[in-house]
Amino acid sequence: MKRKFSQLAKGFIKLTRAEHSLMLVFAVLIGELLSFGSIKNFNLDAITFISSLIVPSFLSMSAFAINDYFDYESDKLNKRIDRPLVSKIIRKDEALMISIVLFVLSLYLSFFLNQIAFEIAFIFGAFSFLYSFKLKDVAVVGNLYVALCMAVPIIFGGVVAGSLNQEHIFIFFIILFAGIAREIAQSIRDYKGDAIARGSKNIVHLIGKRKSAMLSSFLYALAISLSFAIFFFFEPYKLNITYAIFVGACDILLFYVAIFSLSNYNKVDFIRKTRNTTLIAMLLALLGFFLPLLFS
Repeated sequence: MKRKFSQLAKGFIKLTRAEHSLMLVFAVLIGELLSFGSIKNFNLDAITFISSLIVPSFLSMSAFAINDYFDYESDKLNKRIDRPLVSKIIRKDEALMISIVLFVLSLYLSFFLNQIAFEIAFIFGAFSFLYSFKLKDVAVVGNLYVALCMAVPIIFGGVVAGSLNQEHIFIFFIILFAGIAREIAQSIRDYKGDAIARGSKNIVHLIGKRKSAMLSSFLYALAISLSFAIFFFFEPYKLNITYAIFVGACDILLFYVAIFSLSNYNKVDFIRKTRNTTLIAMLLALLGFFLPLLFS
């Protein structure tokens, strides 16, 4: 079947989940700004700054591509026609090549940042292959890895800028807890197909769907609690109205998902919708972390 360029481009974006890369770029920038205190004190040269944004983007895109490569049979059983390999817009060998090229490019660029940044890029890039191959089938480990990939850009930004502070740590754990909660919810959705195609024994198989939903909701509650702590105790977010508006909106969405997941964990459509809801919530949170740094 002859494929049009527009189809390939759309397939590439779906394969690499480019929208997630934009959020990672945002998170790295926040991490850098937290180190400098505000945008007025920002002190990175253009090449370092641009490279610091490209590295996590390419790593993320590489990870999603290799995940679809290894998940092909599972995605077919789960009828994931939204995946470009299942819909045959992208071939499996193309997905593998895309992943490898993006991984190598990210490592090359990270080498010129600093040693710790390179080590972070290498470790998470290598683990993306291990995760897709086997780790995602190990209870908790797979969920934790994905959440770490969502949270570590905050730390990566601080490492590139040259310092870490307590704000980095608190925001890291907010994203980590929300990320684990989100991944557990998605495991509930896909656990049947994953078990048949991959022999997966993730957390849903270990403790069941109901307890998995309860754990997911508890982790969302932890993330919300930490966001309140930042509002009351840490500059530049202390009693900041911009932070309150955006992170407050995020907390409302996460609270909604946490509460209704307890009674709707058997409804695939509900879990599918919460994926987009939580993605919007995380974007709102990033705006809440970013905007006060512009005006402080």
